[in-house]
Amino acid sequence: MRLFFIGLFISFHSYGITLSQFRTTSEATSLQEFLLVDGKASYNKKSNFFDPSLDLRLGRFTYSGKETLPVEKSLKAVLAKIVIADKILKSKKRSFNDLSGNDKHQSVLILDGFKVTPESDLYSELKINFNALINLKWEIQKGISLSADHTKVTQINNGKPSAPQPFNFAFSCQSQSPPTVCGFKDLGVLFIPKNN
Repeated sequence: MRLFFIGLFISFHSYGITLSQFRTTSEATSLQEFLLVDGKASYNKKSNFFDPSLDLRLGRFTYSGKETLPVEKSLKAVLAKIVIADKILKSKKRSFNDLSGNDKHQSVLILDGFKVTPESDLYSELKINFNALINLKWEIQKGISLSADHTKVTQINNGKPSAPQPFNFAFSCQSQSPPTVCGFKDLGVLFIPKNN
């Protein structure tokens, strides 16, 4: 019985919240997903196509600074509003996601499975929080990092980089030189801009 109450306490205490951005164009799709739990955050980056800085890394990242606490609190407040709206809509045989439309090429933010489009009153608050998260200094835990000159790729596992290996455009990318899009199994798609 004691274990039951400990498990119950842990499950309520460790309530996490996810915020994702899904964007697609005729050329690419991008998914960025953040998970926040009690001031700790992880970031699953499947594409850099819409990154403001075109960061050349893909994978799972972590962040443990206190900057995520106000974002987490704000997201939980927005989620509470959505859950109330969804409950009302369900009583009318609809859901919150029914209001989001079906435009395949529209950027949407997804908060714990609820799609929020730019037309929503909640979108601007979520976008501010998303931008606050994406601009943090994330530490990569598992994934890849491509060198700035696009010649070496480094695998990262448990936060530790392996020795850089030559990067093979012919094997991974749509074309032999930048700009191009490259696929990495189980990680996602990396857009490589033209060298300056």
